[in-house]
Order: sequence, then structure tokens, then C-alpha cells
Amino acid sequence: MGLYRRWTQRPRESGRLRYMGMNESCSPWTRVRKLVSRLCDNPVAFTVEELRFKFEVITVPVTLVCAGNRRKEHNVVQQSLGFSWGAAGLSTALFTGVRLADVLDHVKPNRGAKHVIFEGSDSLPNGPYGTRYDCCHSIILRWVMRSSQLLSWARDRRRGMMLAWGMNGLPYMIRDLNVNSAIACPDHEETVQVQYEGTYTLRGYAYAGGGRRITRVEVSINDGDTWELAEIEYPEDSFRSVAFSDSVYGALDLTDSDQCYCWSFWSLTVPLRSLRDSPSICVRAMDESLAAQPRNMYCNATGMMNNWHVVYHAFEIAELIKI
Repeated sequence: MGLYRRWTQRPRESGRLRYMGMNESCSPWTRVRKLVSRLCDNPVAFTVEELRFKFEVITVPVTLVCAGNRRKEHNVVQQSLGFSWGAAGLSTALFTGVRLADVLDHVKPNRGAKHVIFEGSDSLPNGPYGTRYDCCHSIILRWVMRSSQLLSWARDRRRGMMLAWGMNGLPYMIRDLNVNSAIACPDHEETVQVQYEGTYTLRGYAYAGGGRRITRVEVSINDGDTWELAEIEYPEDSFRSVAFSDSVYGALDLTDSDQCYCWSFWSLTVPLRSLRDSPSICVRAMDESLAAQPRNMYCNATGMMNNWHVVYHAFEIAELIKI
């Protein structure tokens, strides 16, 4: 709840940091190399320092989300192979780096190359952790989060990266995140004083994948019989009204872009008397492609991409109701 309220002042230590395995310790600028090889005319290896001076440096606000966000609800219904993320498997910050597209223009990929393969320097029993993306994705190679170098922030563990080209993607590869939302107010185990007069403001977050904007959020306090439109705030839009340039952090300029890579905040004020008789609180969101959250959960082996309607059950206790 605290991170939701103060996302722009979040301490860097509370950002989402995941280790798949141990990484070698090395100099933050000269020894961390990003390699581009296979299926390109100009195979190269860059240090972070070389990337800074060869390509345009940009800073962008981005919400990082684990595909297993909200997996805990899935595991309650059906146990998956993954651990139980709650609704806080995400983190938002300003990231500084260079566009992967600029690096790819430099290496000149061969005709037929379709995917970029990322491979970390993690030491794991079955080999390094890796992933891949379509070439058309908007990706940056970043080394700064807010005003702190990611390389020094990560507890003196530096992550290297191997970039290579692949011909064919896997049929089960996750390409974009789906529409998702969650309730932040009422908070977990929050007790609300229910009176006949007064109001309470329900709050939460919503996000979508692929740079798509959340265009609609609806809330129900009667088990989905009726839905009310919530107000939506887009923190990312505060960066669209002005452009900024810095010698270290590069260009922060969203004035010509309509894409959204950050979460949005929704809110709906309701009478307290309506909460008194409410069996549950539900929220559902929709993005600009008209993709919406489903009513029922879709169970899968990994528990990923769970985005069914969020439900908070209310328990009536005399004049208090505990959410």
C-alpha cells in the first residue's frame, strides 16, 4: 500500500530485484559486456561505457511486472509450479539506457532473424537464465534506475547480458502482458468504520502490456450485478507535458508518444452505507484494444498471467466491517 501511494518517491531498495542465480562481481562500467552475435553482419561486444557514448541515452518511466503477478490466487484454486506472488509483483521507476533498436541497426541483422535472445551470467545448475523477444518490441538496455546505477544497486552483483538472434520463437512464449488490476484500498486486514453517513474511496492500480493504455476501469460492490466507472489517473502523463535532457541521464521526452509502459491508478468514492451491505468488492479493467479481464480464472501449469476479476470479501462485525 505504501508503494502504491508514493511510487515516485520509492526508495530504490524497494524496487523489484530478482536473482535467478549468483553473478560474478566486476567493474560496473568496463567489464560488463553486452554481446551481439549470430545472424548479423557486424558481431560486436560493448561495455556499458561504450554503449553510453555510441548510442543515444534515454530515460523512460516503466513498470516492471512479473508474469506471475497474482499467482497466489491461482495457487489457492489450483497449485501451480510457481511460488505465490501476491498483487505486488511489480515495480515502477525511471530507467536509463539505450534503445535496443539502435544497437540492432548497428549490428545489421540478417534477413530471416526474428527474435532477440537475452542470456544472463547467472550460475545455475541447468545453465544461465534467458528469455527472448520479437525484434519489433520496444526494449532498452538499461543500467540506471532512478538516480542510482543498477550495477552498484544490485548488492555488488553485476549481471552480464548476451544478445543473439534466433530464427523461430517458441509457441508458448509470452509476448505481451495481459490486462490486469488490483485493489489497494481497502488494504489487507484494514478495518473500516461503517456509518450511515460519509464516504469511502476505493483505490487500486491497473496496467496492460505492449504499451497499450488502460481506458476503462469498473468496480462492483454487489458481486458483479452492477458496475460503476472509476476515475483513472495516469502518472506517466506528467512526463508528456515537458521534455528534459541531461548529460548523464539522456533524453526524457514523451511529448510525441502515446504509448503507456506504466501502471495507472483508479479510484471510486462510494457511500459507507453501501459498503455495509456489500458481499464483495470486484474490479475489472480494459485497455485501448478492448481487451478486458475475464470473469473466470484460466488455470495453467505455471500459474502465469492470472488476471481474473479481483474480489475482496467483506466480513460484517457489528458496526465494523473488516476487509
